Amino acid sequence: MAETWICLEELESLVGKVEAQTLCRFNGGVPFRMPVKADPKHRLAGLVGFFGMSALCELYGGQMVTVPTCRNADPQKPRI
Repeated sequence: MAETWICLEELESLVGKVEAQTLCRFNGGVPFRMPVKADPKHRLAGLVGFFGMSALCELYGGQMVTVPTCRNADPQKPRI
């Protein structure tokens, strides 16, 4: 099954900057199946909030998705 890549900018527009960075920190680079329906008890809701999860489920529900790792999200950190 093909994966859908969700870039950081799109994540930020859907769930907010802090929530997008949190999702990337915990799930970055690892494909996962987006639930079809938002559930406030789901781990994803704990990372991006219920409304953020709702937005992601509406667009990507049932799909395998991958988000960036956000290793260099902090502009103060030097790139190696």
